[in-house]
Amino acid sequence: MHLAINEETSVTVDPTIYDVDSGIDVLAGERYSFSASGMWQDGNCKCDANGWNSPLFSVGRILNRLRGRNYFLLCLNLDREKSTYAGVGTERKHWDVPGDGKSQPRRLHFFANDWAFMYSNNKALPAADGGPLVVAVKRIA
Repeated sequence: MHLAINEETSVTVDPTIYDVDSGIDVLAGERYSFSASGMWQDGNCKCDANGWNSPLFSVGRILNRLRGRNYFLLCLNLDREKSTYAGVGTERKHWDVPGDGKSQPRRLHFFANDWAFMYSNNKALPAADGGPLVVAVKRIA
């Protein structure tokens, strides 16, 4: 799916999946906004899309996929490529799709920022516990 300007859709992001395929194709030069709601869980820590941090675990953030950023920060990438990782959190008012404007469509993916080998202790939450985590994606230009 490719969104028209001012078109919006939402994607449920399951934190147990390494890269959640949004079903959205984007082109270089387009601009999008994101707004996330709901909760998800990392081990015993329930949080929103801004993730969590603790002085006890701050050193370990260098092992997160998006290094140095909060655990369970909602992040995105294009075509599962590490070079395109970007933080989203609960709100990102604008994100410009990188590229030279001549490239082919690329697939937008979301993920919970965590250690690459620790997705086994992540949990999607039911509505009764504040879940799931859903991100609204809107093309703004």
